[in-house]
Amino acid sequence: MCGSTARVSAAGPKKFVWLPADLTGLHAEVVHTEPRVVGLPSGHPLAGRGGITVMEVNDVEEMLEQVAEGAAICFAPSSMAQYYARPDLSWVPLTDVDPLQVALAWPDNVDTPLVQGFAHVVRELASDQ
Repeated sequence: MCGSTARVSAAGPKKFVWLPADLTGLHAEVVHTEPRVVGLPSGHPLAGRGGITVMEVNDVEEMLEQVAEGAAICFAPSSMAQYYARPDLSWVPLTDVDPLQVALAWPDNVDTPLVQGFAHVVRELASDQ
C-alpha cells in the first residue's frame, strides 16, 4: 500500500488522513482502525474464502486482465463492504496486511479551542464504535 501526504492548511486545519502518511509539522492521533478487505466479483475463485493474502491475488497482470474484462479486484477498508453491498460483489478479509488506520491531523502550531473541541468530539465518536 502506498502512503500519502497529509495536506492541512490554515483555512481548514483539521483533516482525516489514512496512515501511513507524511505528518511532518502536524499533530496526529489515530481515531479509527479497521481491517482491510478485497472486493471480488462473486464468481471469482477466491470469493468464497474466509480470508486471503495479498500474494493469493496473484500478480498485476491478473488484476489488469480483470480490470480490462470488467471484473476488477480492489483492496479497501472493511467499511466499504457495508456501503457497496451488492449480490455481484464479494468482500473477503485480507489477512496479511495491517489494518487501515485513520488519523485526525492538524498543524502543530494550531491549538485553538475550536480544534481541541473538534478533536474531543471525534475522540468521543470513535470510542463509541
